[in-house]
Amino acid sequence: MVTTGVNYKHLDCDGNGYVNDFDADPIEQHYAPIDTTEVGWMPGAPKIRVRFSEDTIYINPNNPAPLEISADIIVGSPGTPVFDLYGLAFALRYPEFVNHDPEVFYDDDLLGSTTHCLFMSEDNYSRRQLDMGFARKNGQGVSGFGRIAKINFVTDFIIIVDITSRTSSNIVPLTIPLQGIEGHR
Repeated sequence: MVTTGVNYKHLDCDGNGYVNDFDADPIEQHYAPIDTTEVGWMPGAPKIRVRFSEDTIYINPNNPAPLEISADIIVGSPGTPVFDLYGLAFALRYPEFVNHDPEVFYDDDLLGSTTHCLFMSEDNYSRRQLDMGFARKNGQGVSGFGRIAKINFVTDFIIIVDITSRTSSNIVPLTIPLQGIEGHR
């Protein structure tokens, strides 16, 4: 039992002693957005980060089509890997110019195939928050570092930049902070 209620964490929700696909239904029924209260990061702990496929996107004013911005979610690094990671949940906060319900694709680089990992995501557009949860289904933690997901953000960037964010440099940053991080081993 968890005192804070059911959330996208590594819980055995149906009480059979295993985390498996049958746990997804109770999680969805009792889901509540992840609390994004700021918590201090422990020095030397592995980091979770968003890595964009491009560091700069140039907009052609003659092509006002919506933009797709891709990013990888990376856990750990070669110098600071995770050890015996069993479950992980966190929230990504995205800016208002990103469209509702970003596409999220699980990547088995670190946590293993979908046979070994339960992955769920939920978009909370009113909070501009994308919650993600990962749990190992085979009862064994993993160690190392790598990509756990890919996200595609779509935006009608040109319209919003032209109206609300016009600056002399014409550069608008895209910041995606990770919050409410909880890892279990």
